Amino acid sequence: MTSTSVGDTTWIDVNRDGVQGADEPKLPGVRVRLTDVNGGPVTDADGHDVADAVTDEQGHYTFENLLPGTYKVSFQAPAGYVATTSDAGTDRALD
Repeated sequence: MTSTSVGDTTWIDVNRDGVQGADEPKLPGVRVRLTDVNGGPVTDADGHDVADAVTDEQGHYTFENLLPGTYKVSFQAPAGYVATTSDAGTDRALD
């Protein structure tokens, strides 16, 4: 069975344009939840529940050993932060 992973980086959108600029700092401590497209719980390729992740000091998070499929990633910003503009720009790797 082939497994896959989902992950990326959270950052502070200083200019609030929804695009991750090279000079914008990473944001640690963000709670990240992985669900199915309907918001339901996800199990990994071994049948274990996938727990929430918290971004590390560099703002990175990863969910590993997943079955190929479509997932929804949700973020809970730390106190004092709000989500930035979503689906901004043309490069999905930066917005």
